[in-house]
This record gives sequence, structure tokens and C-alpha cells, in this order.
Amino acid sequence: MFKRLLLIALLSSVGPALAKKAGPSPAPLPQPVPEQAKAANDDARADHRGSEDRPAIVKILPPDDAKEKAKQEADDRAAKSQLEFYTVWISGASVFVALLQLVGILLQAFFLWKTIRLTRQSAEAATASANAATASANALLAIERGVLSERIAEQKAMKLFEPYELYPNSPAMWPLEVEFHVSLAFANTGRTEVTILETRGDVVFAESLPDIPATLPETAERVKRHVLGAGVESTGVDLVAKIRLDYEQSRKLAEGGASLFLLGEATFVDLFGDTVRHRFAWQYIRRGDSFVPRRREDERKKRH
Repeated sequence: MFKRLLLIALLSSVGPALAKKAGPSPAPLPQPVPEQAKAANDDARADHRGSEDRPAIVKILPPDDAKEKAKQEADDRAAKSQLEFYTVWISGASVFVALLQLVGILLQAFFLWKTIRLTRQSAEAATASANAATASANALLAIERGVLSERIAEQKAMKLFEPYELYPNSPAMWPLEVEFHVSLAFANTGRTEVTILETRGDVVFAESLPDIPATLPETAERVKRHVLGAGVESTGVDLVAKIRLDYEQSRKLAEGGASLFLLGEATFVDLFGDTVRHRFAWQYIRRGDSFVPRRREDERKKRH
């Protein structure tokens, strides 16, 4: 190993010395020039650049109308800038006008709503006033109009019980048909006159108060059309009714299990032109041999 390293050191010290003694290296031989390179060199020698005919620096002079073109371009830029300014201004003005229109529409809507509200309030107030006036007028009419009432001036009901009282144990005698007579008197208790048109009535057997039928038979003596002044009473109007009773009905009448009812009506016209059907129901009480009122109602038909 040591011998190898010593050999390398000797060679590295001896090598340069041997190279110096050997002398300079021979010069390289000239190489032939290609044909293309020769042609390029010939063209370069033939190009007379830098001469008067072909100077090395070329100065470009501006055209004669350069100032006019520059001025025109400046004018165009100014006109374009002014056009853009007006466009922006007009756009802003349009937006402003649109906002004003919107505000105007909103104000119109507000005033329209307020007007409708005031109109509605006025209409409601007028309706309330009209209703109050109507109510006042109706109240006045109710006070001033004529009112009809009735009373039984005369009646003969006791004879209805005579057959049963005389022959209580003779059912074979029944049914019996008995006539019932009653005299009605009508009075005007209102403040204005009324005109009585007709009267109707009937006597019925029932165990409780019956409904007044829609149509009643005419009274035996029809009342002629006549006028009753305020506080005036008419003469008696006779009512004759035929009643057909069987044995059980007669027994109930005698023992109080049923009763007789006088159902009637009087149709009249008041001073204000309203037609009124005054309807009534009376019940016969045997103990006092009299009739007592059970129901009164007026059906009013206003004049159109």
C-alpha cells in the first residue's frame, strides 16, 4: 500500500517537468471555409451601409397634418368626456325624477286612503244619524198611531153546560150541537184614528190555550168600514159560533178539565197607512161565568 502511494507521488512531481521539456504543441491546420460563409462575407462587403446613400440612422419626420390630427384627437376626447358627463347627469336626473314620481304616488295613495276613510266615516255617521232618525220617527209613530183593543160586552156560555147538568148519566144524548153567542166591542186606545175593515172570530173547545189559526170565520154581523177616533169605542159586534160537543167534552167542561176559548181578529188601517191585524184569544172561566184575556198580538204590514 505504501509503495503504491509513493509511486503516485513521484509521477505527479515528474509529469510537469517532462511536459516542459517536450516543448510547445504544434498549431492546428487551417480548415476550409464553406461556400455559404463565403457568400455571406461577399454580401456584407457589397452592402454600403453608413454611406450617404444608405445611412446607418434614419430620422422619421412627422407628417404635415400631425398638429391637426392631434387637435382633432383632443377635441374627440373632450367631446367624449362631455358626452359621458351628460349621460351620467341624465341618468342621475332620471333616477331623481323616478324617486319623485314614487313619492308622488305614495302621497296620492295616502291621501286617497285618507279620503276613503273619511268618506266611510261620514257614511257611517250618516247611516247612524238616519237610523236614529228612523228610530225616533218610529217611536213617535208608535206613540201617535192608533191602537185597537177588544172586550167582551156580552156572552151566554152557561147554556153550554145545561145538557150535562140535566142529564149527566145519559151519554146516549150526545153529541150535541150548541150555539154560542158573544158580543165584542172594540176601542181605539191610541192618539190617532183608525179605520176598522172587518172582524172575524170563533169559539173552540180545548184543554189548553190553542194557537190562533191563520184564517178565522167571519163574525155573524160583519162590521161595516167605519172610523174610530182616539178614545172611541165601537158598538157591540155579535159573534155566533156553533160548537159540537160529545159526552166526554161536556163532562170535561163541567168538571174543569177543559175550557172554551174565543179566538178573534180585527183588521184595521191606522192614520199612517199601515194595515194591522189585531189578534186575540180569551178563555172562559165557568166559576165567574166570564172570559179573561190570554193573548194579544198585532201583525203590522207597512204601507209601501
